[in-house]
Amino acid sequence: MIYLLHISDLHLVADPQWNNMKNAILESVRETLREVPSGEKLLVITGDFHNFIQDNFVYAEEFVLSLVKAMDIDLEKDVFVIPGNHDVSNNIPGEVDREALLDFIKRNPEKLYQNNRIDKLLECYKGYEEFVKKIGIYNETDGRKPMTTHVRTWRGKLNLLHLNTTLVADGSEKTGQMADTLTATSQEIRDELRRGNLPCIAIGHNSFYDLEENQRNELAGMFLQEGICAYLSGDRHQKNRKREEKSIVLGEEKGTVTIPNVVGYRTSADKSDTYSDFGMIWHLWDEQTGTVRMKYMRWDPDDQGKMHEDGEGDPYKLTGDSREQADKKKASDSEESSLYGNGSCWMTKEALSEWNDKAVKQNEIRNFLLGKRCSWKLAFSENLIVERDIVNDLYQKACEGGVYVLLGPGGEGKTTALMQMCAKLFQEGANVFYYRGHGLSELSGNIPDHSVFILDNPPERPVFKKVLDKAIEEGITLIIGSRENEWNLLKQSLHISVRDIQEVRMPKLCAKEAWGFADCVCNNLKHMKERKEIKDIFLTNSYGFLYAAMLLAVNKAESLEEIAHQIIENLSHMSHSGMLLLAHIVLAEKCGAKLTKENFRKVCEKLGMSPQEGSRALSREIRLNGENYQTRHEVISNLFYRELFSDGGRLSQEETDKILIGLLELKFGQYDRTYGLFKKLALKEITGLCKGLSLTSLETCQYLVDRVLDEIKTQPKEIYDKLFSAVKQDERTQLILFRQCFDRRWLLTQYLKIWCDLLSKKGASWDVTEEYSPAWILRKACIEKDGGNDTWMLWAKMEEKERGAGEYSKENTARWIYRKACEEKHAESKVWLAWGKMEEKERGAGEYSKENTARWIYRKACEEKHAEGQVWLAWGKMEEKERGAGEYSKENTALWIYRKACLEKGANSAVWAAWAQLEEKERGAGEYSEENTALWIYRKACLEKGADSAVWTAWGQLEEKERGAGKYSEENTALWIYRKTCLEKNANNDAWLAWAQLEEKERGAGEYSEENTALWIYRKAC
Repeated sequence: MIYLLHISDLHLVADPQWNNMKNAILESVRETLREVPSGEKLLVITGDFHNFIQDNFVYAEEFVLSLVKAMDIDLEKDVFVIPGNHDVSNNIPGEVDREALLDFIKRNPEKLYQNNRIDKLLECYKGYEEFVKKIGIYNETDGRKPMTTHVRTWRGKLNLLHLNTTLVADGSEKTGQMADTLTATSQEIRDELRRGNLPCIAIGHNSFYDLEENQRNELAGMFLQEGICAYLSGDRHQKNRKREEKSIVLGEEKGTVTIPNVVGYRTSADKSDTYSDFGMIWHLWDEQTGTVRMKYMRWDPDDQGKMHEDGEGDPYKLTGDSREQADKKKASDSEESSLYGNGSCWMTKEALSEWNDKAVKQNEIRNFLLGKRCSWKLAFSENLIVERDIVNDLYQKACEGGVYVLLGPGGEGKTTALMQMCAKLFQEGANVFYYRGHGLSELSGNIPDHSVFILDNPPERPVFKKVLDKAIEEGITLIIGSRENEWNLLKQSLHISVRDIQEVRMPKLCAKEAWGFADCVCNNLKHMKERKEIKDIFLTNSYGFLYAAMLLAVNKAESLEEIAHQIIENLSHMSHSGMLLLAHIVLAEKCGAKLTKENFRKVCEKLGMSPQEGSRALSREIRLNGENYQTRHEVISNLFYRELFSDGGRLSQEETDKILIGLLELKFGQYDRTYGLFKKLALKEITGLCKGLSLTSLETCQYLVDRVLDEIKTQPKEIYDKLFSAVKQDERTQLILFRQCFDRRWLLTQYLKIWCDLLSKKGASWDVTEEYSPAWILRKACIEKDGGNDTWMLWAKMEEKERGAGEYSKENTARWIYRKACEEKHAESKVWLAWGKMEEKERGAGEYSKENTARWIYRKACEEKHAEGQVWLAWGKMEEKERGAGEYSKENTALWIYRKACLEKGANSAVWAAWAQLEEKERGAGEYSEENTALWIYRKACLEKGADSAVWTAWGQLEEKERGAGKYSEENTALWIYRKTCLEKNANNDAWLAWAQLEEKERGAGEYSEENTALWIYRKAC
């Protein structure tokens, strides 16, 4: 048994608690290792040997040496360390500003490896380097830098990859940390990891999930390829409690591959630290079985005499086979990527040849007409099923070369057409490769000239984008088949440009094809309809897609509604489990989620059937399209949905609840196990499935809302927007969601308003003492949950609407709310503005000497609270209305207000415009040479203060009115103003229009070839 002791985050300080914990650790270690011989124990320390405030490693040196002695191990052979963020100096030798360098790298992570930036960052670890060399973990002669990315081997039994994850650590941010992944993924590091075919682990200071997202992807790929068995880290000071962060997902293409993400305790006590868990972790490695058990040991400040057992982590495998398995997987993947490998995702000529000239049985044609998928025997057959004109069109495009996508709804015959085209190409001797529907890998190897790749139902995965890009870049012929709505989603999620892709849509059936289908039905089925009637169904059926016509042609029913009803009726009697399986697929489709093959298998298991039994039970109703199970068409799916889930539908409430719970559990699992694009897709499906909450019982709805919020709690605002959008059609679910978000402090003001309006609509009282009434909610949001400005405004406005303005002396009135927000909560300008406007509306302007009047509010906001331009503008407008323009020399007049706002307070364009307009109204245009005239104001605003187009246009119009058009060569003329704002200041349409109209009035239309004519202006603007 190998004993690996994992400690982290020493941060050692002189403290009575630490003295007790240190001795408890040493005694526990001595007791545990008493009978363990040398060579079967090692120590891993994942960073932070001292505090930022300490400039040496004295305490760390003393403890590490004591621990090594207690373990009876060799410092150089048995101790493995990496630096933490507290072990970094903020000073880079020379003139480099580390803070500025970190800020630049965080904004431009791809620039980390340029201009020797890593070398500069590594210079900040001089103290750490000296410490680990001084005590003998590294020696001075081997040339290895302990702060770089490197591999060390423990006694010929284990390779340890050392990742310095603190390159951009600044002590302020936990996430977005970075390592030297360029070196970590290099061939040199890979060769060292493969040395001796030993098991491998990686160690770093930061949790894997605190690394920058792109680096997580890069490291996960390398971990998978090189057989890394575990990742050990620290930094968080707590045992990892988040279920989704206890493991790292490395690969999903062929089943989920995970390794443990082991986050250590803080291994030093400090009585001022009430946040951290104090302890250490034993990794007990059975070399014979390769199994590692994790034993957590915790030190308790309330019971300080010894270390206490704190449970066990999930066991993991640590064997030499990890490298071998990775090599085998790599070899397997290499074979799969080969166009001719047995496990290839592409069917080649060799695979297709076995279907050529094979006899087709009558029942195979009959089954096809009744709804089963087209077989290769049928695709290769001649004249047994209809070959539509699109097959020849696609064949010609394949011969010409290029990238094409065949689009159409489900059930329109795209797959059949692609298979028939493939058969046609094969029979003409072309090199054809047909996607098998799973395991898509990049195009690689020697691709024969004039090859044609046919990819039906592409997966929503980055590998498809790589296949597509390679086909475009290298001129490989690729023909894709996809439902149009799914193609649009693919283009969006994978950022696909269609510039080099020709989109081809499935055409409507022509008369010749309709007659062909009628003949095929009449020749192969005992039909109840005449040939012409069947032709008319194919040609003119009101549902508008081929599969609908097929169903109507071969069934007695007169409508798809009847057929869907009969299908569900039959399923409920013949295979209730099959009906429930169909319900899972239908509900997933209704909510925009996908049932993958793995999902399908798990649903079948829950229903007590095998996937094969499930497929057989629904052989005519569903298809495995690529990686997902789907119904044949959206219309059919909607009809099934109505039969199953509507009021009076086939499903009981309990069955409906179980179906939605099951679907969400599947997607929660995908969300927990994945990252990057796959995690985003899982999250999208979770929010989509919330549309189904309206179908559930109250208890289930409450439970699922709680579960969903638990899953997405760390997501950005747009995820909540999508969640609220998903439930907006169901008021009951909205109320549950709003309440649970509110209780978690997650509800934005825009949703508070919707919630309160909905409660009012439902008859809720406006009683602040009644729990979860609108008034109670808004008060709690503002007073207890530290609501923002918008929340205070919402409360005040809703209070005003319900009960008027009220009085300042009475709590919870609109007046009381505004005053409290502004005077006590440091509200922004918009709240002061709303308060002032309400007072002005209720009691007029009032006097400056009287508190809480509109005048008093505006003046206080502007003079004392640094209000924005909108408040100054409202104040000036009110004064202008109440007392006219006034004089500049008299405080608080409109002119005084506007001038002060513009010249001293950085007012916006609207205030400058109001000032100029008031001056113009009172005293005319004035002169540029005289301060405070309208012309002086406009010029100053435009040329010195960056005024917007509206102010420039007003200036030009004033000049035009006062002095005419003027000349372009003369400053401050109307023409000069218009030209300058349009050509130099990004003017809006009004300015361009005013310029063109003035030119037209003065000189007519002119010519396009002559600058500054009306036609030239219009053309340039447009």
